[in-house]
Amino acid sequence: MRKLPGIISIASDITDGARVQIDGVDIGLTPLNGVLVESGDHQMTISKERYLDYRETISVEGRSVVQRYQASLEPAWATVSLSTVPAGADVLVDGEIFGTTPVNAEILQGRRDLTLKLSGHKAWQDDFDVIAGEDFTIPPVQLEPADGLVFIRSNPSAASLTIGGDFKGLTPLEVALAPGQNHELTFFKNGYHSKKTTIRTQPNQERELNLELDPVLASVSVIAEPVDAELYVNGEFRGLANQSIELMAASQQIEIRKAGYVPYTAEFTSRPGLDQIIRVTLKSLEQARQEQIKPVIATAAGQSLKLFYPSAFTMGASRREAGRRPNENLRDIQLERAFYISYREVSNSEYRLFDSEHSSGIVSGVTLDNEAQPVVRVSWNQGALYCNWLSGQEALPPFYQVNEQDEVVGFNPQSSGYRLP
Repeated sequence: MRKLPGIISIASDITDGARVQIDGVDIGLTPLNGVLVESGDHQMTISKERYLDYRETISVEGRSVVQRYQASLEPAWATVSLSTVPAGADVLVDGEIFGTTPVNAEILQGRRDLTLKLSGHKAWQDDFDVIAGEDFTIPPVQLEPADGLVFIRSNPSAASLTIGGDFKGLTPLEVALAPGQNHELTFFKNGYHSKKTTIRTQPNQERELNLELDPVLASVSVIAEPVDAELYVNGEFRGLANQSIELMAASQQIEIRKAGYVPYTAEFTSRPGLDQIIRVTLKSLEQARQEQIKPVIATAAGQSLKLFYPSAFTMGASRREAGRRPNENLRDIQLERAFYISYREVSNSEYRLFDSEHSSGIVSGVTLDNEAQPVVRVSWNQGALYCNWLSGQEALPPFYQVNEQDEVVGFNPQSSGYRLP
């Protein structure tokens, strides 16, 4: 028999509301108390926006033992100190305004595009690798006077820009254009329609251009079970999962969630002109837990045991069945707990691992003592002692209680050790 689950509590010493996963299964937000987890080693992951993921391998004792875990989430940002001459420049990180200089900005880790922009001056740009927890200072930036400049943004950012057919870079960016003439700007980005516009500048002029790109959309049908599951696209809630939705023709993260179920997450790219369907059946947390339980295990003696889940069946024989005995009444049986049972009887070789002197004897001149034959000439008490021995080989608590004379005098109903059927 398998061990009862352990009971664990999980907290974060920095912030509540962190998402906890055990072996990839979402079990809720911190603080968590009284969570049942199967005994054994598990991978625990705790995550929260703007914090580094916390990972730990936990060993759950099982048998309803209470264990507590405290996680310390580390910030996923670093403080970056910025100053300009003159001061008062807008600070843009990946195209989004973050403040004005001088500033101490908490910037998330990763490769970041930094732009400093001040009216009447050229925009200053550079890329930085921000490492969580490693604060740094950028030397004061001397902003140069600018004229005839156009600062170009697009929504979304990181669109490719060509001017007069020449590639200029990715938005947002600042370009200097010759005054007094028209310039054709073309924007490109995967998943969006290209867009063209014309701009004309004047000497000593500074201006901005903001352009909205139109996505290339394709209709996708989503069919999900349970029917009240929810759909998220790139982390944004889009309503109930069962619907036809317009998705951009680019790689996007599709997530289907429902409380009490393992969320479905996948990258999906819609294709305009094709009939596309996303079919998802969510697994309940209990189903996912049971699927992690091995369907077949082997004992220390090499026997194979098959897992039986809780179920109902009818035992006995009908009154009309030939050969029925008087005590074979039909009755409904309900198995309340999952259990393992061996495919076959204990063999002589397996029993001799416990009692090397045992002999199953001979009947009518035919030996019953071959290694692979089922062991016989064993009392019920000896069978119980064999079960206790087998439990001891695997450090399981014995099911049968015995006295000093090796006689069975009781049993432990809470034991997960081996027992007779």
